[in-house]
Amino acid sequence: SGDLESSEGIVKFIFAGNIGEMKSVETIIWAASKLKDLNNVQWHIVGDGSARKRCENLARELDLMDRVFFYGHRPATEMPMFFSKASALLVTLKKHDHISYTLPGKVQSYMVAGKPVIGAIDGEANKIIQESGCGLCCEAENHEALAKLIRQFVSEPWKIKSYSSNSLKYYEENFKKSVFMKRLIT
Repeated sequence: SGDLESSEGIVKFIFAGNIGEMKSVETIIWAASKLKDLNNVQWHIVGDGSARKRCENLARELDLMDRVFFYGHRPATEMPMFFSKASALLVTLKKHDHISYTLPGKVQSYMVAGKPVIGAIDGEANKIIQESGCGLCCEAENHEALAKLIRQFVSEPWKIKSYSSNSLKYYEENFKKSVFMKRLIT
């Protein structure tokens, strides 16, 4: 696993959650292979699932083991630590009509962490990332576009502060209340 501590000038992208078939984590790894010239970028993949082995093998084949790090399953209690070390948090999903209407819970937990969110995802999540101003987003499964977004993000470090505050602000205004109301009703 990677060195999350070494932070001098290192930009860290973290994906946390289930590495399942629908999550399209491969998109992240293919994007990483397009960005080998960026020596200050690291990718940290936290979680487990049916596609994890395949993703690890892909990272090995593409010669990315010096910058893509897999942590396997970690308890939820460790997530704040991972999130706090992230320059940005990644969300990806396969192209799929039905799932694109739902918002992955991951997006909300990323936002409450007050971190920039970078996505390769369609539908609701794409819309929310765009309209909240919490980060950058391209279509699902497009690793070329994701690589471009990462390059843009890395070249505009001054935007991180506003992405982060927009993230938390959007969460507070849109999810906190609905969560409270749902609890009240149930």
